Amino acid sequence: MLRDGSRVLIRALTPADAAKLLRFYSSLSTETSYLRFLNYRPSSSWVLEGLANVNFEDNVALGAFTEEEELIGDARFSLDRKTGRAEIGIVVADEWQGRGLGLNMIQTLGYIALMMGVKTLYATVSPVNYLVAAALKSAGFRRVRTEILEERIFEADL
Repeated sequence: MLRDGSRVLIRALTPADAAKLLRFYSSLSTETSYLRFLNYRPSSSWVLEGLANVNFEDNVALGAFTEEEELIGDARFSLDRKTGRAEIGIVVADEWQGRGLGLNMIQTLGYIALMMGVKTLYATVSPVNYLVAAALKSAGFRRVRTEILEERIFEADL
């Protein structure tokens, strides 16, 4: 349940969700898309090819769905087995931002990562992405590097 009382279901994304992923990423504002990928590129087949293809061994992807089964959030990590470090990425639909969904998804990813033996989660965040930075801090991440006008790195040891 989110801060405003809304109910969402967080579950694994599968290739069967490819069309929902394409709709979701196509619906994001230019700003939200930029903040997620640290550059802007319109959604197209790259969504279907990359984001829907996960193996749940080296990469994990979760979707947040409304009761009407609309995809409203995407959170994932990719694990480097040599180092035990996994980079996370998260994006929430514009109209659902600020309700605590991002934090819920980060915490769920953290639990899965812990069960998989991940040693450290980290995220690269735009210096103007205040919502994700706040969610990461609330989830126990610490900022490890900040450079003026460059991305910020947050990490959490598990």
